[in-house]
Amino acid sequence: MNIDDKTITPKEAFLNGYTCFSKKDYKNARFWYNISAQTPKYCNRSLARLTLISLKEENYAQARDILENSDTKDPLLKRAYGLLERVELNFEQSQKYFSECMAYPKYQYSSFFDLAKLHVQMGDYDIAEKMFQTLQLNAKFYFQATLDLIYLYSLQTKFYEAKQSLMTINVSPLDKRQLEIYLILETYLKYFLGELRTSDSQKFDANYVIKYLYHHNDNILLNHINRHKFSSKVGMFFYPDLDLPKLLREVRSKIENMNGNHFEICDIYKFSLDYPIGFKEDVAIHDLCVATLLGTKDIITMYPIILSRDYNKEGLLTSEELKLKRILGGKR
Repeated sequence: MNIDDKTITPKEAFLNGYTCFSKKDYKNARFWYNISAQTPKYCNRSLARLTLISLKEENYAQARDILENSDTKDPLLKRAYGLLERVELNFEQSQKYFSECMAYPKYQYSSFFDLAKLHVQMGDYDIAEKMFQTLQLNAKFYFQATLDLIYLYSLQTKFYEAKQSLMTINVSPLDKRQLEIYLILETYLKYFLGELRTSDSQKFDANYVIKYLYHHNDNILLNHINRHKFSSKVGMFFYPDLDLPKLLREVRSKIENMNGNHFEICDIYKFSLDYPIGFKEDVAIHDLCVATLLGTKDIITMYPIILSRDYNKEGLLTSEELKLKRILGGKR
């Protein structure tokens, strides 16, 4: 294939895609993966990456379209399907795909992680805890497994146990992104333990989540949400004339009886509205993502997304059974 008079091999296209993906340059990553996907040797790996890009951009309809036209016997694509179904509240299907991936030695650790996180979503907290503790035994996975344990303890309002777990992490070798996650989590725990000192807030004003935890008011929240009218890394925007305070009031009422999808220190609620709230290029968007502080209905952000037609196919968004199971932590 010729690009700017240079011959680009499928391998080079795939590696270029990987480099862009690693830098979160998803637009160019998609360009290169679309090229490498045309070659059988790199097709499945490229399609799996294209699906992950769509998941990260929260265009779930696009992710499902890619997978429905792919070879789902491939473990990479099975895992991508499992991730999509977990995000779209189809836990039974997600478990099926992740369990099938466990049969491949190369993907056993990642699949074990995926299943552990799925058990958290399903309310099987004891099972998830044991799985994360098992993963901690491998030094390579200690940091992530410990974070997931802290999220799990926080979800159960076991903030002291969460703090004790956080203190076992050695911050010295952490990279910039890991350190940011650590500081957000540390602030989150201090917030719920009543240990935040207002005098420290100026040190962290650059990070929105930390700033919100310190100041915690609707002005900060609405100013942050308003940015989605004019700025978006994935090209999805709120309409400029959208009444955000009115939408916020409606959303607060709407999520009250919904089951969220747990993600780090947030609960994520996704649903469609009866009217358009934004756009991507020339397509109107009716779907919304709302993030609250984990285990609460305290909204910290919201923005437009694109759900697939199979979102919430298992009916878990408003399932009373799932709600009760989560309250009981999987105990009967």
